[in-house]
Amino acid sequence: MKIGYFVFGALAVFTSCRTIKPPAPTLPATAMAVEPLPPSVINVPVSVDLKSILANMETRIPATFDGEGNAGVGQYRWHIQRGPLMSDFTADSLNVSNLAQCTVGGYVKNPFNGNYNKLTGCDMNVKIGLKGQFTVLPNYTLQGNVRLAQLEMGNCDLFAHVNIIPLVRRRVVASVNDAVANLNRSINQYNIKTLIQPEWDALAKPMKINDVGYLLINPVAVNIGTPVPNQQILQIPVAITAEPVFSLNKIESPHIALPDMSGTTGSGFTVNLDARLHYKPLNKMLAAHITQDPIATGPHSYFKIKSAEIFGEGNKHLLVKVNFSGKYGIVPYRGTMYFTCLPKFDPKTNNLNISEIDFDVHTANSLRGSWLLTPIVKRHVGREIHFNIASQLNQFKSELIKGLNRDMSPNVKLSGGVNSFTLQDILPMDDYLLVRLVAKGNMAVNVH
Repeated sequence: MKIGYFVFGALAVFTSCRTIKPPAPTLPATAMAVEPLPPSVINVPVSVDLKSILANMETRIPATFDGEGNAGVGQYRWHIQRGPLMSDFTADSLNVSNLAQCTVGGYVKNPFNGNYNKLTGCDMNVKIGLKGQFTVLPNYTLQGNVRLAQLEMGNCDLFAHVNIIPLVRRRVVASVNDAVANLNRSINQYNIKTLIQPEWDALAKPMKINDVGYLLINPVAVNIGTPVPNQQILQIPVAITAEPVFSLNKIESPHIALPDMSGTTGSGFTVNLDARLHYKPLNKMLAAHITQDPIATGPHSYFKIKSAEIFGEGNKHLLVKVNFSGKYGIVPYRGTMYFTCLPKFDPKTNNLNISEIDFDVHTANSLRGSWLLTPIVKRHVGREIHFNIASQLNQFKSELIKGLNRDMSPNVKLSGGVNSFTLQDILPMDDYLLVRLVAKGNMAVNVH
């Protein structure tokens, strides 16, 4: 009887459940990779109302031109009365036309009293045409390049069938050119800096992207293209070069003065974004699809995942905690294992998988010599740990697009789109996966 109790007791001890409980992993912190980004460009269309310039043209160009000159023994005098200036726009030019009335008189000197008496005269129409183009200097001063492009006059024979118009024309051209030079000087006093300053100031302030984080456009340079007249509006294409900065926490923006123009440009809009993928919803997703079927690790042993969860410690390695059960021969096992691995994103499937999985050093020490310390267990856990994060990325992209389309001030509206969204790096933190994304798209500022 005593022998039976002894055998039963020995068998109970031998077959009692073995529990594995290694210490949790401890990993040093590592930094996230930061790739250099190309400069971003934000299109800012600036419009200048040309009505004031056209009105100024009416006052700067005299309504009448007068002059006189000598021709042999006689003298000629001319008078031009212009009509209203008519303006239109073609391509990048301002065109101004005018149909003027010209009177030319021929005079001869009375030898007795020295006075000039009118002998003959001509009346004719004169077509005057001006063409203007505009540029913007680095200090934002508008530069007018208005010039005389057309002056058509008829013939006028005053003395002995001599056409006096070539002499008159030279003097008319000189008078019109003086008036045009005066007009250009007045245009050159116009500065568009006050039109760009509000947009620059608005882009220099951080924007809250809903609950995602804060985006600072961070403008650094301005480049201006060729101004193009459109009806009575001068459209000036302005490209603001920026180095956008994204932060999960609120950031302060230093005052950045509007610089003089430079040739610095980029392409589109590019920004590094950091997104938080919290472990709780990821682990809930993991619990829904993890396989709890046992796998054979040998002829008389099996391993089964009961539950699993991921976590991190600010190291590039993701940590996996697995609660398991199994049996080796007739001996049952249960407990906890920890694994280290690297998160890996598959852009084709939007799956977040893991690679380079291995037993954590504390788990490996606890399992030294055990049947559980086998590549079969590692591979099985590695196949089970995966997440589809398409919905999280799409939500983040949607929030970013909403943040890029907003009123920045009563008269300034920001509009933008995201053309591509690339996951660049992943850093497992204590409570979430910190995901570095690169967003590329376009951005513009509209003034209304």
